[in-house]
Amino acid sequence: MSRDRKRGFTLLEVMVVVAIIGILAAAMVPQLSQWLADQRVKAAARDVGDAFAIARIEAIRTGQYQVVLFQTDVAGATLLDGNGNPVPMQIVSDGRPGAALHNCKADAGEAVRSFPAENGVSWGVTYATARATNDPGVGTYTTGSSFQDPNGNDVTWVMFGPDGNPVTMTAACVAGTVGTGGGAIYVTNGHRDYATVLSPLGGVQVSAWDASLGQWRN
Repeated sequence: MSRDRKRGFTLLEVMVVVAIIGILAAAMVPQLSQWLADQRVKAAARDVGDAFAIARIEAIRTGQYQVVLFQTDVAGATLLDGNGNPVPMQIVSDGRPGAALHNCKADAGEAVRSFPAENGVSWGVTYATARATNDPGVGTYTTGSSFQDPNGNDVTWVMFGPDGNPVTMTAACVAGTVGTGGGAIYVTNGHRDYATVLSPLGGVQVSAWDASLGQWRN
C-alpha cells in the first residue's frame, strides 16, 4: 500500500520567503510614513475648518463673541491648554456685546476650546506660489495666515460676532465692519500644503496645493 506524503518547507525556503517579505516591507515603509504625514497635515487643515465652524455656531447659539486664535494670543503669547501645554489654536468665548470682559482675551470664567497639534505640521507653505483660490485675505499668506486687522496689520486671529459673521479686530479688540473677516490659514508638512479659507460671510473651504499642476485644488 502506498501512502501520500506531504512535503514541508525547508529552512532555506523559509529564509528566502522571510528575506523577500523584509525587502518589500523596507520598500513600503517610506511610502507609508509619507502617507501618514500627509494625512496629518490634511487633518490639521480640517481642524482649522472645524474651529471656524464651531466658533460661528457658538456665536449664533450663545450670542457671545467667539475669538479664534492661531499660533499666539493677541498679546503675542503662546497658546496653552488647561494643562499648560502649547496648542496651535483656540476658540475663546468672549462675552456678549458690551460685556466688561469682552477684550478678545481668555479671562477667568470664559470658556476656551483648545485644539491639539498634529505632529510634523507647521504654519505656512512649502511649495505653493500663490494664495489659495477664493482667499479674500491680503496678509502675507506664506507665514501661515492671510488675515489682517482693520489697520492693515497681518494677524493670526479672527472674531465671530453674535450674528455669526467673521470680522477683523485689532490686538486692542477694536472690531472691523461686517465683511472684513475673510482670510485663510495655511499649513504644511514640508511635502504637502493645505489652505483653509474663511469667506467674509463665514463659509469654509479646504484646498490642497497640486505641485504637478501648480495650482490649488479642492
